[in-house]
Amino acid sequence: MKYFPRFTDYPKESRYLNIVNDSAEVLEGKLRNLNYQELPVSDYCKRYYTYDLRKITFMLQAYSVMLTSAIELSRKEASELTLLDHGAGVGILSLLAKLSGIKTVIHQDIDPIISTDARIIADEFGMPAEHYVSGETRDFVEYVNRNNLNLNILGSRNVIEHIYDLDDFFRETSKIESNRLVLYLNTTANAQNPLTNIYTKRLQRIYEHEGFCEEWGSRKRDKKNASIEVRKKIIKDHISTLAEIEVEKLASSTRGKRKDDILKCVDDYMATGVMAPAPPHPTNTCDPHTGSWFEHLLPINDYQRLMEKNGFEYFLKNGFYNTSYPQWYLNLITPIVNCEIKLLSTSGIFLAPFVSIIGIKTFPTTS
Repeated sequence: MKYFPRFTDYPKESRYLNIVNDSAEVLEGKLRNLNYQELPVSDYCKRYYTYDLRKITFMLQAYSVMLTSAIELSRKEASELTLLDHGAGVGILSLLAKLSGIKTVIHQDIDPIISTDARIIADEFGMPAEHYVSGETRDFVEYVNRNNLNLNILGSRNVIEHIYDLDDFFRETSKIESNRLVLYLNTTANAQNPLTNIYTKRLQRIYEHEGFCEEWGSRKRDKKNASIEVRKKIIKDHISTLAEIEVEKLASSTRGKRKDDILKCVDDYMATGVMAPAPPHPTNTCDPHTGSWFEHLLPINDYQRLMEKNGFEYFLKNGFYNTSYPQWYLNLITPIVNCEIKLLSTSGIFLAPFVSIIGIKTFPTTS
């Protein structure tokens, strides 16, 4: 089947394989044929959509494996399930879930602009999600509970590596009122893959010391300055009397911190004369204003520790490489690597281009 490539880990006996595969094929056609440039959506959305189209078959393969696996783990029929597409962007998982028969779909994104754009796109296809929610983790948890939505599946692709406080994320999601909740979180920030480590650390150094140009249209992001320079300005604006050497050291020691935590470190230093220790990772850094990590490289064991701390049973699956590149020669190589990942089982994480972090929480029933 096109959307379940060979040598990938998915529930082979699931009766939803054909349903999801057929839905993904229909959706790919719709996405490719949509005249999105003429829709009343933001420039950011148009750029995002253009970027996704370049690898849409691979994205739909990743989402198809995610959706089918999550349905099986939920132990319910699709027609009974509520799914939240977390950090959904233009809403590809939401659309696939709707086509595959999921009863209730929630599109969630931190940016209200992209949520509005995603609804316009879904309306164009005639299959909007039942709910559109903008905001942070607490916002969608409160929304789900207030509306008695009994969430069963929370799925995301390349979102978890940007969340500022993962402990807070898992703690808040553990408060969702549900009989059984499946978290299925794909991330390409696989710190166990040496090539990913080298590549990501190089980009993190650029982001930290040189900065990146704005490329995503109208979305508000502070990328015109290097991250360390942004932190220096935050520190100087807070305490103007600090010596330049103190500002330099405080900016270095607060790498990977958001503005509120940077200011706490500065205040602690002013009160005690003791500076916060340097971050343990050599390159991990985030946007000082929003706290969004730049591809946060975390040991896999950290995900397990945080999930189990907050009451989730933890599982890990290795991802797979794209086998639908425009360059034919790459498609001769990637199936071989996928086979190696499959044969190596858990050790294959060192080759995997992404991993699926899976958490399951069964909530006590009330009598």
